Amino acid sequence: MSGYPQLGPIAASLGMRHQGEPSLSFVRGRVRVVVSLEIDSGVVRGVVLQAMRSGLPEMTLRREGPDDRVGKERGLDVELETGDPAFDAAVYIDTEAPDRVVRPFLAAAETRRAVLVLLGGGGAVGLTPTGIDVRASDDLLADPARFADMLAALLTVAAVHAAPYASIEEKERSGRTALTLVAIAPPFVASSLILALAVYTPEAAWLPLLGATVGFAAIVPLRPLLARLTRGHSRSFDYYRRLVWLSLVELGGVGAALAVGINGALDTSPKEKQAGKIVWVRHYVDDGDGKTEVEALWSDGHRDRHTFEDDDKKPREGDAVSRVRRTGRLGFAWVEQDYTTFSSTEGKAPE
Repeated sequence: MSGYPQLGPIAASLGMRHQGEPSLSFVRGRVRVVVSLEIDSGVVRGVVLQAMRSGLPEMTLRREGPDDRVGKERGLDVELETGDPAFDAAVYIDTEAPDRVVRPFLAAAETRRAVLVLLGGGGAVGLTPTGIDVRASDDLLADPARFADMLAALLTVAAVHAAPYASIEEKERSGRTALTLVAIAPPFVASSLILALAVYTPEAAWLPLLGATVGFAAIVPLRPLLARLTRGHSRSFDYYRRLVWLSLVELGGVGAALAVGINGALDTSPKEKQAGKIVWVRHYVDDGDGKTEVEALWSDGHRDRHTFEDDDKKPREGDAVSRVRRTGRLGFAWVEQDYTTFSSTEGKAPE
């Protein structure tokens, strides 16, 4: 048999023919069921059971883990409790659907037992408006009796009535809104930092690093605000952690941009014209464009490197350079007018 023979034992237990197809489709009790292989790079990693059913609330039922418990202990996650201590301790109900819909859906002990059977497959139980999706490990493929128990449990959950609800009834999504706003901010933060570095080029890297460090530290007073924005829902702890890490990165960029910008924009120091000479040159091609990297030695003994587009008059070792330098509002020197190069045969740097 070519294809994927792994579904053969399950097909035989259902009285179906199987010729290596990666999925089976059949109807039980007016519910269409699809059993398919979870395949990664040609290797079977697991099995997916689906029951096609409309009108279900968006909900994920999974084994409660350490993160779920930590989220509840910190007062961030708020999860609906069914009143069944064993079920509530074992299963985490992740949903934005209103309690008036979720509580009756899980009210019957038979439904809760069926959910626990499905979770025994090693995956989660996902409910959507179009059906139920259950993932299980691949060892289920060799155990038709266990598959029969899971199929019965799947049909039990699929038969439960679910009250309709409007999207406006979904729980507050402030955490999701905050996460979305923070997630789209990095391009603006990066652009601000690049602009600040280009306009007020610091002579040393200490200034942006210092600004970034101050920005990182700002996460400490910000964390209570992020907690208030996200708490009160089943996914709050997950939103909170993502917001903290994203905010940490962005605050570092904002801090670096502000430090560089303030140091240059508010600088009232006099302009200092400096002369120097090129002591090292490298010509190279990058993405089809000719570029030149040079290292200059300035009159105060400072050395730095600079890269610019090639032109007709390529710089050479010994050529003179000049620039305009200022001391900076925060005491960090920066370059107002970058390299002006000219041949060593043309005389000294212009005043």
